[in-house]
Amino acid sequence: QQEHVLPIKAVVSTQSTGTDQSSFLPSKICETSRKMLKLQEEQLDAVRESVKQDVTSSVRDSVKSELKSWASVAANSSKPTDAVVKKTVQKAVNSAMESDSRSKNLIMYGVKDRDSTEDLPAMVNEILQEVAYPVPEKMGACRVGVQKRGSSRPIKVTLFHAENVKNVLSKASKLRTAESSTVDFAKIYLAPDRSKEERSAHQQLVMEMKRLNTEKPSQLHIIRNNRVISFDKKA
Repeated sequence: QQEHVLPIKAVVSTQSTGTDQSSFLPSKICETSRKMLKLQEEQLDAVRESVKQDVTSSVRDSVKSELKSWASVAANSSKPTDAVVKKTVQKAVNSAMESDSRSKNLIMYGVKDRDSTEDLPAMVNEILQEVAYPVPEKMGACRVGVQKRGSSRPIKVTLFHAENVKNVLSKASKLRTAESSTVDFAKIYLAPDRSKEERSAHQQLVMEMKRLNTEKPSQLHIIRNNRVISFDKKA
């Protein structure tokens, strides 16, 4: 019962002084919101300074989305602390920046893993020439993972712009009919640089597509926009 004494006194005091009780809570909420927004802006400014560059529009959109989701949860919390606010903003920014960085990468699978003397830039260029003209300028290319006998490590290629990656991936099917004396294009496929969670979700889609290929062979099944769609095969 003791916990109810202060609120009751506060109400009595407010009523006795003629304060409009209906405006008391909204004003407190607005004050808290202003403090939260100020903390968010300070945290974003600190991140921009640390990476020495402006946060891109795609990152800002992702951050806003993350914070909006968090705000809906925080609204039901009695008193989110400054530490919680800062941690949430930092997590949102880190996630958004990682996503923006991955958008400029593409992964090449099935490219034969040669010895340390392989000319990786030349190999990557030969593959890109089959799907994009002019060949987009690269920031870098490297093998991913530990080399094992009998397997081919993926190649991560970083381009300057995410739009270039989208353009290359949209034309990746050209590799199926490409011919070369040095590269076996038929065994190569290109994919976006997915996070661990995205790879897991994509693997589920691949399994679903394979199941449909077995159960409904009269149709063509492909993965598009993060779902499996089916078409009637042309006669």
